[in-house]
Amino acid sequence: MAIHIQRQTAPDLEIEWQFDADEFGPVEQWLNDRVPDTVSIAAGETRRLSDTYFDTEDWRLYRAGYVLRVRRRGKRAEATMKSLAPAEDGLRRRRELTQPLGDGGLEKLEEGGTVGDLLKTLRGVRELRPLFENRTWRRTFVVRLRDSDSRNAGEIALDDCEIWKPEVRSAREGAEFFRLLRVEVEVPAESAEMRQFVDALRQDLGLLPASRSKFGTGLLAAGLEPTVEPDFGPTGFDASSTAGQVAFAVLRRNFAIMLAREPGVRLGDDPEELHDMRVATRRLRNALRIYANLLPRRAGRYERDLKHVADALGEVRDLDVHIAMFADDPEDEDSRRIVDILGEHRTRVRERMLAVLDSKRYERLVADFSGTLRRGRSPSPDESILAVAPGLVRDRHKKARKAAKKLDASASPEDYHRLRKRSRRLRYTLEPLADIYGEPVEKAIARLKKLQDALGLHQDAVVAADLLRELGADEDLPQRVSFQMGVRAGRMLREAEDIQDSLPESGAFRSLKKGKKWKGLWKEMEARIPEQADG
Repeated sequence: MAIHIQRQTAPDLEIEWQFDADEFGPVEQWLNDRVPDTVSIAAGETRRLSDTYFDTEDWRLYRAGYVLRVRRRGKRAEATMKSLAPAEDGLRRRRELTQPLGDGGLEKLEEGGTVGDLLKTLRGVRELRPLFENRTWRRTFVVRLRDSDSRNAGEIALDDCEIWKPEVRSAREGAEFFRLLRVEVEVPAESAEMRQFVDALRQDLGLLPASRSKFGTGLLAAGLEPTVEPDFGPTGFDASSTAGQVAFAVLRRNFAIMLAREPGVRLGDDPEELHDMRVATRRLRNALRIYANLLPRRAGRYERDLKHVADALGEVRDLDVHIAMFADDPEDEDSRRIVDILGEHRTRVRERMLAVLDSKRYERLVADFSGTLRRGRSPSPDESILAVAPGLVRDRHKKARKAAKKLDASASPEDYHRLRKRSRRLRYTLEPLADIYGEPVEKAIARLKKLQDALGLHQDAVVAADLLRELGADEDLPQRVSFQMGVRAGRMLREAEDIQDSLPESGAFRSLKKGKKWKGLWKEMEARIPEQADG
């Protein structure tokens, strides 16, 4: 289910063309003698800048799509966080947040602020480390449009940069540095006049768009390569694999997804990042349960810790779903008020979620689980997946079918939710096996997905109704808004009842309850049990 939530637009946008240069003489001559008649050029400042770039040991900022830079100019310092947007023919449009540090350092960011708050959200409790230093001699020129009395249309910077590793202070230590000459044109807003000016500049001088940002160049010069996807060991398997190899491969795949989505979850701009991380925790917990006999004893502790994380993620995800239900009607005043109330509630549960991700319990889970996955030791190393899989799938199928049979006219919302959870666990058990058993498993997964979709809508409606009634009971709410929340809650319950009425007639439900369509899968799985295991 894709969710689109209106987010606050970025308050600061940097718009900048970047070009590599061999020397600045021709550029300065062009600015003096050949600049187009539509603009005028005035000499600006000459500055000495010292920029140090930072990230955590596990590249949390980079993985979230940001870079942290601390710039010193004399006694003054400022911290800037920029998004790592790709260039389009030399033009970069990046979110840029800046916070003065005065004569202090990074410790000033602990007090909060524009950069400090975002940095804390992304890095959690991890320490920052310096990556490299960029020492720049910058000469600037101010660009103004001749037919406009508005503010400056842009600034040209000629940057002579030296990129150093953080532990090196000067060339006297015998160290080498990387030199970079860069022509940059920054504008407060895009305009046809400034684009024409930049086109003339690059064409007349034969300038090429910068192949890398200064940050990217600095990483290369410092010999640094950000680690985006952790390597926990093999993630592939086939019919010849042991059950232990399959168990560890499934866990490695989903743990990598969970960690890869964490920076996006911390950032909070894309609800689907949260959804994907939550689903990864569910798949991990399912795998830890069904393959428990093939995993070290500590796997049970991992399952409990993952549930703790999943519960925190789920609170925020549920509110994303509920907000999306009402955000489709922005013109309705009552809908807007309900969205505002849900948004305030979401802010509180998101703070709790971030506290969980910053906790020692979560840090210990990541460290210990990573080690277990890398070691990959199973107490039953020789059992074939073909011998083990039929029993695992049948057990999950039996529980899901039992839950389906219990549904009748007197069934409660909890009964439907139980079926949803059990059918989901069956689906998660089957999905990794599709490459081994092929079409019979793929068809079973498709049937379960249809059933889950219907049960998911049912659960969303029930939970939304309960939440609206709970929030609507707030005595501080205007009576009209409280009344409308009650009306919407009743509507949600009727939608849930409609799903309940239609479910018994759905093919996905009937196939699970009666079990006939599963016979092909049982036949395929049993036929491939190794003779030694069968005997």
